[in-house]
Amino acid sequence: MSNKKLARSVWVGALALLCIVAACDRGTTSGSPNEAKGDPSGNPGAIAPPADSNTNPSKEGSRVAITRQTLQDAVVVAEDTLKFAPAGSALGTYPAADKQEFQKAVDSAKAALPAGKTPDSELASVYDTLQNAFNKFRQSRHSADLTVTLDAGKPLLDKPINRHTMGFNAIPFYLTDDVRPWIIPYLQQLRTGIMRYPGGEVASFFHWDYPDVSSKESKLDVWDPQVNAAKYKNPKTKNMTIDEFMEFCRLIGADPAAGVNIESGVKWNRVQDSVDEAVRNLKYTMDRKYPITYWYMDNESYLDSPSNHVFMKVDEYAKYVNQFSSALKAVNPNIKTVVNWHPNNHTEWKRLFELAGSEIDVAEKHQYWRHNSGTYAKWMYQNPLTVYTDDTKRRNKPYEEQLGVFRQVIDESFPADRNVEIGILEWNIGGKQAEPMSPFQIGLVQVQILAQIIKGGVDLTTMWPLNWPGLDDKTLVDSKTKKANPDFEMFKLVSNVMGQKVVAADSNLPYVYTLGTAAPSGESATLFLINKTEEGVTTPATINLANLKPKEINVVTVTVDKLTDDKAVVKRSSLPAAADGASWKVELPPHSFTAITFGVNKDGLRADIANAKQMDAYGTQVKSADALRQATADAEKVVNDAAATQAKVDEQVTKVQGAMAKFAAEAYGKGYGGNG
Repeated sequence: MSNKKLARSVWVGALALLCIVAACDRGTTSGSPNEAKGDPSGNPGAIAPPADSNTNPSKEGSRVAITRQTLQDAVVVAEDTLKFAPAGSALGTYPAADKQEFQKAVDSAKAALPAGKTPDSELASVYDTLQNAFNKFRQSRHSADLTVTLDAGKPLLDKPINRHTMGFNAIPFYLTDDVRPWIIPYLQQLRTGIMRYPGGEVASFFHWDYPDVSSKESKLDVWDPQVNAAKYKNPKTKNMTIDEFMEFCRLIGADPAAGVNIESGVKWNRVQDSVDEAVRNLKYTMDRKYPITYWYMDNESYLDSPSNHVFMKVDEYAKYVNQFSSALKAVNPNIKTVVNWHPNNHTEWKRLFELAGSEIDVAEKHQYWRHNSGTYAKWMYQNPLTVYTDDTKRRNKPYEEQLGVFRQVIDESFPADRNVEIGILEWNIGGKQAEPMSPFQIGLVQVQILAQIIKGGVDLTTMWPLNWPGLDDKTLVDSKTKKANPDFEMFKLVSNVMGQKVVAADSNLPYVYTLGTAAPSGESATLFLINKTEEGVTTPATINLANLKPKEINVVTVTVDKLTDDKAVVKRSSLPAAADGASWKVELPPHSFTAITFGVNKDGLRADIANAKQMDAYGTQVKSADALRQATADAEKVVNDAAATQAKVDEQVTKVQGAMAKFAAEAYGKGYGGNG
């Protein structure tokens, strides 16, 4: 059985995170009511063997037969668990003895697999030994309670979280006329800060004044002499044109980033035509007062792959960066040039800075986690998540540490007065997952990547993709259902802290990831917790707070009842504001993302007010404009009310975002993206 089939059968049969077991020893529980749920054998949390013609369920209370295939399936994922579970640590988790016992049980199970080695009647005993060893291993992992200290007065970065951290890729042939209206409200609710058009590899083939290229022809280049270019100049295309992209950005309150196609010019020996095309695009947007600051110089030109339009070495790319950027800045010196190069090769990044540093304003790399090898077990046992750092030693480092290394490379390459930003304009789980993962599981991976990127001090990011039929499990929205994926609910919580500062949040356990933020006003702080525990394992936690005395505390958790569920469950509660304001007790559900807000966070509402005013500023005459202005005025009163509660703030958020959605629905397609 392949790993892919294994994962699918185990999910459906056992609902077990690690695909082996998800609960404790027979007859014991961890205190969670979910812990007792298991297979029909009466063994809580044991793997439920896949149904087959040789398995006859017995009467209630008896176990289903353990087949050789069942044991093989368990061994495969047990080895994966051992591979990605760290050894013992200073915190006492994963004691070496328990891991050795687990390894011994795995080895014994493997030895029993060949036909004739072990009688079928003894396979159940081998299976039980494997399960019991895992249970002991897992219990040692969860032997301690969580303690987290959030220090609202201890910033980790010298700058606030940039609103451009919440961004997405805008693919013209997937954000068509019929798609944009229903996606806009989702992006408004996330307070999306930046959109990248026309996306990634699409930019290497895309010509902005020939927009009518379909998704099936995404790598068609109208400059190819074999192509009838006139066919694709259709001004009535359903694809998103540059004008419609600007309308789209204005209706969601996002800043635009526009791509520059260099590779077509190189491919067809028309480099000067490519420069002229980019300049013409810039002048077109300036004539219409489109505020496009970021212009990115093509996409992944470093890839020597058949899927890439043109492969370049770093010196060649630097030459074109100088040529294209200087031409654009001759028209508008206030734009920012974004360059993209190999995420691992810092030696070549230094060369790029040496050759084209005078033109570079943003150094941007793509950071995908576990390209074509991601599994849920790997995510669970890797905390924090890591990516490759450099081209020489190929060492894995956490995202935030890797960004620190990259910042050091930049600082060493530029004068102190040059403020070169760091961008990650593509990030997600890389490629296809090695084993099937539910949209909720993928959402947990995605929100941890985002949290680590934020902690790393990145300046602008755009997740790839926003929507993409066929990749609906890893996008923000599902193209088939027109509904948001679970990552949307998680990202909504993060969108509340844009503009805040990252502060210290320390955890004593390795399987809970933490991110702390504090409002510049000092009126609130937020603690984000990602609980990476197995199905049914609730984590008791003590939360300590320093340098803030909140008048109220609110808890929002995004989780699911079962990992196979597609729809996220959002749970809300509150904690008493203790007189001493020192510590609180909470319980973190298994596989969950939690935001605990101390005080009243008004920063999300402030962002909504700013976006609403920007929308109204363009003067589109629609009936809902008065309602938007009234909602904005009411929201400003709440922001200025020192006695406002979080419930009142959240109520106004809902009203303003609702008014924005109605305004956008009415204004959409009425020339809103034109002269403003």
